[in-house]
Amino acid sequence: MLMDAYEGIRLRRGAQIYRAESSVLEFVNMPNGPAQQARDEAMRAALKQALRDWDNEDEDVDEFLRQTWEEWIHIFDYDEQETIEDWWLEWGNLMHSGDDDEESERNPVMITMSVST
Repeated sequence: MLMDAYEGIRLRRGAQIYRAESSVLEFVNMPNGPAQQARDEAMRAALKQALRDWDNEDEDVDEFLRQTWEEWIHIFDYDEQETIEDWWLEWGNLMHSGDDDEESERNPVMITMSVST
């Protein structure tokens, strides 16, 4: 049960990172043309804006900055303990509450986790 949960969490997280990195790869390696020129102009405007002030009257630049940073923050702001606790609240307790035999009462499920940084 726990290995299946781990695999499900791991696969979802891997898919999120793959999508984000694929988007960055496509964005950076855009072929020459109107979309590439628009990207470059947006990047130049965003850089100028960042050097002056984050909040600007140009909503397109603000939106571009917000989307760019949200993607990066989402990748690096991942809390694996929170993900595991959310899974346990949604599925673990439900699975565990179905165990009515004496064996499950004598041997409760214990989850330990260590996070190294």
